[in-house]
Amino acid sequence: MSPVPAPLDCSYPSDVSSVGLARAAVDKFALAAGLSGERLDDIRLCVSEAVGNAAVHAYPADEIGPIRVGLLASDGELLVHVSDDGCGLQGASQNAGLGLGLPLMSQLSDGLVVREHGFGGVEVHLRFDIGV
Repeated sequence: MSPVPAPLDCSYPSDVSSVGLARAAVDKFALAAGLSGERLDDIRLCVSEAVGNAAVHAYPADEIGPIRVGLLASDGELLVHVSDDGCGLQGASQNAGLGLGLPLMSQLSDGLVVREHGFGGVEVHLRFDIGV
């Protein structure tokens, strides 16, 4: 059994280049937690979608804001938290998406919760069972 890595908290600017940076951090963490193969691919894809959504939709085009990624491996599961302080789910994003990211994250994870802050930002919580 792999040792449980210490919780990880990272912050990235709301730029599409942050998707790869966040995915690399999550990849390293998940590998240390003992995940591999198709399950690791699912985690990578979900994180890419969540961070990509925040980078493209959270803030107006001329504004850079934070995208936070938190990771915790505990009690047989990997928890991923992605949040921003942007305009929220109903915000005035000028970048129309296909609307496939959230359904994909729901399908690939073992739990998905999306919350909108009262002041705007969005939190995405993903749960992945370890050992599946």
